Amino acid sequence: MFNKIVIANRGEIACRIIKACKKLGIYTVAVYSDSDRNALHVRLADEAIYLGGSQPSDSYLVKERIIEAAKITGAEAIHPGYGFLSEKADFAEMCEANGIQFVGPKSEVIRLLGPKIQAKLEAIKAGVPVVPGYEGDDQSLQVFAEHAQKIGFPVLLKASAGGGGRGMRIVREPNELKDAFESAKREAESAFGDGKLLLEKYFESAKHIEVQVFGDNHGNYIHLFERECSVQRRYQKIIEESPSPSLSQSQREAICESARALAASVGYNNAGTVEFLFAPDGSFYFLEVNTRLQVEHPVTEEVTQTDLVELQIRVAAGQRLTDWIGDLTQYGWAIECRICAEDPSNNFFPSTGKIGLWGTENAALRLETGIESGSEISIYYDSMLAKFVVWGETREDAIRKMKYQLGTFPISGIKLNTDLLSSILTHQDFIENKVDTKWIERKQSELTLSKSDHWSKLASYVATKALLDNQFDLSYDGSLRGWRNSFYQNQWKDVDVNGNCIRVEYRHESDGSIAVKSDDEMLALSTQEGAGNQTFVQLGNRSFSVFVRQESNNEIHVWLNGVGGFVCKFLPRFVETESDQQGSYTCPMPGEIVKILVQPGEKVEAGQRLLILSSMKMESSIEALEAGVVKEIFVEEKQFVEAGKELLSMEDVIQS
Repeated sequence: MFNKIVIANRGEIACRIIKACKKLGIYTVAVYSDSDRNALHVRLADEAIYLGGSQPSDSYLVKERIIEAAKITGAEAIHPGYGFLSEKADFAEMCEANGIQFVGPKSEVIRLLGPKIQAKLEAIKAGVPVVPGYEGDDQSLQVFAEHAQKIGFPVLLKASAGGGGRGMRIVREPNELKDAFESAKREAESAFGDGKLLLEKYFESAKHIEVQVFGDNHGNYIHLFERECSVQRRYQKIIEESPSPSLSQSQREAICESARALAASVGYNNAGTVEFLFAPDGSFYFLEVNTRLQVEHPVTEEVTQTDLVELQIRVAAGQRLTDWIGDLTQYGWAIECRICAEDPSNNFFPSTGKIGLWGTENAALRLETGIESGSEISIYYDSMLAKFVVWGETREDAIRKMKYQLGTFPISGIKLNTDLLSSILTHQDFIENKVDTKWIERKQSELTLSKSDHWSKLASYVATKALLDNQFDLSYDGSLRGWRNSFYQNQWKDVDVNGNCIRVEYRHESDGSIAVKSDDEMLALSTQEGAGNQTFVQLGNRSFSVFVRQESNNEIHVWLNGVGGFVCKFLPRFVETESDQQGSYTCPMPGEIVKILVQPGEKVEAGQRLLILSSMKMESSIEALEAGVVKEIFVEEKQFVEAGKELLSMEDVIQS
């Protein structure tokens, strides 16, 4: 067994690997970038080595520095986690050449199965059904157009080298192919350093099912059953579960054995995942192999009672699977939700900033994260901040437990997808398993409805009380607080609550409470502090458990148990009015300008794409809100811009 392992990753997966190493009595070495200097994974490790700048290309993707980190610290192995270098055959080869054990498949296995095109050919050899398409070397648009016509629209363009939904585009009509082809190739080149694409027939209403496989260096190959990953946005999974509610027992046996047979046919070693498309008629087709640990591995661990990271390390150390794995069965039901820094109501735009409130793990929640209160969320890395994992006796039991965790785990400071996740779990389609990989896209407006005015008002009351408590010294006589020349006149504050302005009318009471105006009556509101940031609020004859954190003199974060989080910003009483700059477009988030699609003097229509912005590894388009003429462009391609930066201006704007 190893004495020390370098973890060539960051965030929640680095913390997860550290946890497994501690259990095995293995010292750990973290690596970090400028942005991660104070990150949780750095503090959890026994040692840490600085790599370089915040951009992955300056730090986590620099192979030589990670190899050097192992040499400096005397580590015998490197665990790549997922993402970054985890599926780079040349990195695994570098480890091997330097006498360092790569905790993952051998370099030749990664080279064989990593590229989607080659993996598809290997699946055919193993007798696994594959999706009709084109995976040739000729990467011209003309050839792709010919094959698209041959297999019939809609088709799917996919990056051969990557995963996570990047470099993927659905093309429904021939006239959409050119833009999609160029966009997918550009994104694939940016994300994976390889712009090669393949073409596949696109199935409407398909599900995504994957099988966990494992091999060792002694000719043993197993599967650890399947995971259902059909709930996706932008081709990226956000809810996973095991077992799959879509499979009969015979289908489960067939799809799992196909995955195991493919692993055996190529001599696979260590952890891997074989992904399948599951069609409405019950047929399944091979999609790709992820030659690494998956983000969603915890649901497999929960239903099989195994530790896949520990198993990875043992196999890498030369141990046999048969020494640690007996007869595997699926027991109970596990669900994982990915907590992402993004705004579902704004087309999943990434969100950056500082975490305010951040809850803690409890007996019913398996929390996988590298985040804590005060963590800075930057643009440089993936938007996933944490994974919530629960286990239940049945699917209904697991869904109920997950809904409770999402409603009672306080998080504040940035926009998150927690409300979306809760909406999905309570939707009848999800409960009845009537979802597919495009279901969120069809139901997005329904799933992203704002919280009710009732809860927004309650949050504004709580924030107002918290602000007043911090503004006034309670040693003064109560009659002096909130002084006014007419005792019977209510005071008021305007509060921006998650983008909605609410006027809070209130009066101070002599006992330290306030009375707030709610539905034309004054209700007494008092608070009592609990543990940590928890507060108990009494409003009239009802009590609520809330979490409160004051971020500044005019911003307070409120989390209502069972409802979710609210950012309450107190607006100035006297605001200098300023006419809006008609036709001005500002950057909605920090990011890099990938492509400018218009020129000064060009006429544009409402809805036309103006430029493409990349943040948190995802591309987003800035579109024209109205028709007009481009007057001036203030940015350049490959330029990094902060949120609020003016991008371009328009003139001769035609209001819709």
